[in-house]
Amino acid sequence: MADNTQLNAGTGGDIIASDDIGPGVKYQRVKLTLGADGVNDGDVASGNPMPTNMSDRAARDCGKVDIANLDTLPTFDMDSGAGTSNAQAIGIAVAASGGPALITGDAANGLDVDVTRLPALPAGSNKIGAVDLDSDATPNSAVPAVAQYVAGTDGTNARGLKTDANGELQIDVLSLPTLPAGNNNIGDVDVASLPALPAGTNDIGNVKEKASTAGGWTPAKLISAASTNATSVKASAGQIGYIMATNTNASARFLKLYNKASAPTVGTDVPVHTFLIPGNTSGFTINTGCGMEFTTGIAFAITTGVADSDIGAVAANEIVINYGWK
Repeated sequence: MADNTQLNAGTGGDIIASDDIGPGVKYQRVKLTLGADGVNDGDVASGNPMPTNMSDRAARDCGKVDIANLDTLPTFDMDSGAGTSNAQAIGIAVAASGGPALITGDAANGLDVDVTRLPALPAGSNKIGAVDLDSDATPNSAVPAVAQYVAGTDGTNARGLKTDANGELQIDVLSLPTLPAGNNNIGDVDVASLPALPAGTNDIGNVKEKASTAGGWTPAKLISAASTNATSVKASAGQIGYIMATNTNASARFLKLYNKASAPTVGTDVPVHTFLIPGNTSGFTINTGCGMEFTTGIAFAITTGVADSDIGAVAANEIVINYGWK
């Protein structure tokens, strides 16, 4: 491929500048010259640029334009916390005498704006928000204190309202709304006093014992050995709630209870209770209700004689005792 084209190559004509872009295809090179009709103001060059009119804003297709670079906008750290986040900043300007003025501000307070006008407050009962009354050392300087007379009526004549010595209103409540039926909550009510329980044999209503899965007497039993069966039930203060005793011997036997924190010394220690156990497969049952009190401890023994000093041993398996204690 060869650039440029010679006119009338046989006689040596002029050479026209051209660009060979492909097999047999050439484009003529053209140089721009400035000036009006019939005037040459010189060729367009770096020292003699083509004049342009920037005020002509009519839409025109300029073709494809490659932008090599633009002025770089300044960047600022926009993260007000401990991190860093740089971003380009664009200023906002407003019209001002002598030229545009940049609106200033900072990261903490934002843009500085002077408010010169506000819309009028709406008429009527529109809500304008919360308003605080300022206080001042001088009485009545912020809000004047104005005395107002408040009166009531008895239905016919005006009546003044009474106050106590502290200036607090005294009001007699003549009627109250009916308490709602059902289980509605009427608030917290403090009971200052209750009527005393009536003395004597007055009926206070039906009272029943309620069964429970916990808190009853601790059950225990003893089948006699061939001895006095000296037994410690509890080594501290307690109670006996019930006793059921049977005797298969033909003769009566005696159950003795001791207020003692250890097994009794039969014949020496003095029992606090002695119960006869009838013979011939008979026996007895005692239900004490609230319990028999033992202030030191609970212990018992079984003897053949009733005397406190008796040490007669019973036979094996002839006495069975079931009891409850605490």
